Amino acid sequence: MVVDDEDRVKELLKRYSKFKPSKYNFLFIKHNEHFLFNTLSRCFIRILDKSSVLELINKKVINRKILLENKEISLNLLKGGFIVPSEYNEIEIIKYLNTLSRYQSDFLNLTIAMTLNCNFACSYCYENQTVENNGECIKKRVMEGLFRYLEGISKTIKGLNIVWYGGEPLLCMRKIEVMSERIMNICQNKGWTYKASMITNGYLLSEDVSRKLNILGINHIQVTLDGPEAIHDKRRPLKSGKGTFEVIIRNLNILLNSTKEISVGIRINVDRDNIESIEDLLNFLSSNFDKRRVKVYFGPTLHVNPDIPCSPYYFSEKDFGKQFTRLINIFRKYGYYKNYTITPVFNRCLSIGENAYAIDPDGNLYKCWIDIGNTEHSVGRIKGNGKVEIYWDKYLRWLNYDPISVCKECVFLPLCAGGCYWFGLNGNQPRCSSIKFSLVDSLFLSTKNQKGGDNGSLT
Repeated sequence: MVVDDEDRVKELLKRYSKFKPSKYNFLFIKHNEHFLFNTLSRCFIRILDKSSVLELINKKVINRKILLENKEISLNLLKGGFIVPSEYNEIEIIKYLNTLSRYQSDFLNLTIAMTLNCNFACSYCYENQTVENNGECIKKRVMEGLFRYLEGISKTIKGLNIVWYGGEPLLCMRKIEVMSERIMNICQNKGWTYKASMITNGYLLSEDVSRKLNILGINHIQVTLDGPEAIHDKRRPLKSGKGTFEVIIRNLNILLNSTKEISVGIRINVDRDNIESIEDLLNFLSSNFDKRRVKVYFGPTLHVNPDIPCSPYYFSEKDFGKQFTRLINIFRKYGYYKNYTITPVFNRCLSIGENAYAIDPDGNLYKCWIDIGNTEHSVGRIKGNGKVEIYWDKYLRWLNYDPISVCKECVFLPLCAGGCYWFGLNGNQPRCSSIKFSLVDSLFLSTKNQKGGDNGSLT
């Protein structure tokens, strides 16, 4: 709860006689000073009058009279959501936000895996390890079924978001052209907005392909670079063993020079094997690409197949959290993450939404693209006549998954909403986010972007 209007705060004091500390207050000491952060309201303050503030937030019940005796401090604590009326159920607020993220969407979000085949042999790729790969592009009957499904949608949809995915989607460029043209026409006839992006390894991004992608309404491309040339080529070679770094860099320059509308995101998968080379890569990228069109970001290399031993090079969430501040500072040194902030978690992952599916080349539907090709995890399939068959037991397992009940006593819950649903559904319990292990440093990195350094102080 955040109450920005002081008059509304005063109204709370009139309306309620009893208050309580928020269960999502995170108190810590840094540089010999006390700080308070509320993970639900995301308000962050420095405490100067330590004894008065701590006395209030440590009480189980706070009578209105006590708040009125400490009016200035009380108003600030109420405004920041650090103190709430006793009748407030903060868990219900989180459940409500979680429900909104699942069901309140005017957009249909589709991840389309054009093929399960790939021209790379990445050392850590879960797809190569889990999928029986026949190398075919998406079947014609699946294409026709998708077109008919979109044409037949009667519920209120304002737009369509597509991510072209794989395998390597550019191995099926001709079918991407056919599908894009047809889908864009359907959107135009229905009055929908159309937005498309692509996740590609970048090796096939020729000038001709780049121009076609631009015409087909694809406005964002994500590629992966895992280090400077020697490191990247070891981790992400062609199946022949040949390196790929030089070609990807050349192709990105071609794309940026031949189109004006397409932006590029470069993801760096980070683990113990390449973390020491990240700075060399950032030095190269910052010198060769315009930061206005090319964003560079990082994430942990993921271990998603329990049947395959986890590499000793992978970071646990806790260990990755410990590396977080170091990585952000390195990125900032080269002009990236300048506007880093702790963002709301709800709506961050499209897979949990009712209107979100991933589609494999055979028409099987999934809720998360990690599962693409693993038909045991399919939640349905699209038929050639445009009808969608839902496997309700598997589909509802996703929509009814409730990490909040398990994590409701955790102060970090509003920041991660119970963590990644895929890991929670495929493991024994929710998997904690790395933010849990890097929150203090993240707060100070975030507030550096705000005028004055802190959200405020309590005197």
